[in-house]
Amino acid sequence: MPEPTVRCACGRTMTPDSPRGRGHYRCGCGHRIHVTIPAPRRTQCAVPHRGEPCRLTPVIAEPLLLCEQHYAETGLKEYHSWVNGTPEEIDKHISKLVTRRVNERWERHFPAGPLEPAPTPDLEPYGVVYFIRSQDLVKVGTTLHLLKRMASFSVPHITLLATEPGYRKRERELHLRFADLRVSRREWFRLEPPLTDYINTIRDQHGLPAVAA
Repeated sequence: MPEPTVRCACGRTMTPDSPRGRGHYRCGCGHRIHVTIPAPRRTQCAVPHRGEPCRLTPVIAEPLLLCEQHYAETGLKEYHSWVNGTPEEIDKHISKLVTRRVNERWERHFPAGPLEPAPTPDLEPYGVVYFIRSQDLVKVGTTLHLLKRMASFSVPHITLLATEPGYRKRERELHLRFADLRVSRREWFRLEPPLTDYINTIRDQHGLPAVAA
């Protein structure tokens, strides 16, 4: 800020009295005076940009002078948009903000593009649907590792009756097909027709004897 011009009562221009500090002036006639100089009002954004004062025009004055860019980057713009919003609108704003921030971080580390969910692999060709018997019940389940799955059962006296290719999709189809035979446990069914007929069809293809209900 330029030094103001101060005139003495004698008509002469006073000079800054530097040893006494800012605002002190003296005149050749011997008079001294102190003037309170108010700090200049800021008219620029209060947030620095790359170590230098931001020179963009502020768009808000409270709680700080902020330009449009820093108004958004500080989160105040989102906050002000939430103040009068419904809970659903606030949730939507938060979700959009989090997604944008995650994508921005991803792009900084991996410039190829925003974060996208990895495709779910199709495991149907690699799975096995199994039918195991425990007394008069049959469990229809699926696994990618049949031997490990068989070893993990805590049910006593189980017998593997049959297997067929497939995974979750095929398992759901079979559960729906034999839903009338389902017992309280989710994957267990009564060993009755038509389930026994289906199992025996598979066993016959491998030269195995039929299972009695």
